[in-house]
Amino acid sequence: CEAALWSYWVHVGRMVAERSSRILHLPVESLSLVLQRHSIIREATLTYGQNFHMRIVSAVPPNAPWPDDLHVPFTDIGDLVSKDIGLGLLARAV
Repeated sequence: CEAALWSYWVHVGRMVAERSSRILHLPVESLSLVLQRHSIIREATLTYGQNFHMRIVSAVPPNAPWPDDLHVPFTDIGDLVSKDIGLGLLARAV
């Protein structure tokens, strides 16, 4: 659940894999070291995380479905790496 990286997230339900899968474990200490050492990666990660979080908190009916463990509306990669949050999304959230 990517939302757990960028927010306080409470998982809902039970996940069952339909085929062989892998789980990514990302220790915060390791990520922190990488971000401290590489400013370009830090800035890109900060922008991505802020934009993802903004979409989590603004995804509310009737403008969007509630976010869940599998999907957060409007989290297309092109939108998330842009410093521009999208005026249309912002207008729908207000």
